[in-house]
Amino acid sequence: MKRENIFAIIFLVLFLADIYAFTTQNSWQLLFWACNNVALLLAFAFWKRSKFVFTSIASILFIPQMFWIVDFFVRLSGTTFLGVTDYLFVPNYPVIWFILALKHLFLPFIVLWAVWKYGFDKNGWKGAIGYGLFLWIVGITINSGLNINCAYSTCFTVLPFLDKIWIVAYPVVMLLVIWLQYSLLKKYFKS
Repeated sequence: MKRENIFAIIFLVLFLADIYAFTTQNSWQLLFWACNNVALLLAFAFWKRSKFVFTSIASILFIPQMFWIVDFFVRLSGTTFLGVTDYLFVPNYPVIWFILALKHLFLPFIVLWAVWKYGFDKNGWKGAIGYGLFLWIVGITINSGLNINCAYSTCFTVLPFLDKIWIVAYPVVMLLVIWLQYSLLKKYFKS
């Protein structure tokens, strides 16, 4: 079996673990967080060796995941930095959800490695915008109390003043982050 197929199976199993963990706790909506459903996209991308999907994922995922990683390690030290990972440290947070959340620690690096290995796709920005719009629409459609993909309010709890404009600012911020990530990928990775 090829390495790509093994990665595809690993990410499919990870996605199925998310499905199991969230549906057994009656929290299926959490599957729509980008970090949870991207595992299914990665399974597909590895199976098909799709540089378009890898570039699209990297163009929307890398910077937000890096914020998560930095915030997680700062939070482990007992300090709050951005507040993005505060949810992991609330009392009675399900252990299985905590373990599954650790995928944030390796997702951005695997995606960058895949873009390096399989190549950069100049049309990846289209997939990133499509995926981003899908996530935003799902986020504003699902219960606002869950704030899926930070669609209703910023996930940076240390910046609450953004909440007043966030519902309008979100698409603009999303497009700027995609543009920045895509531009960096285009500059540093081969076509």
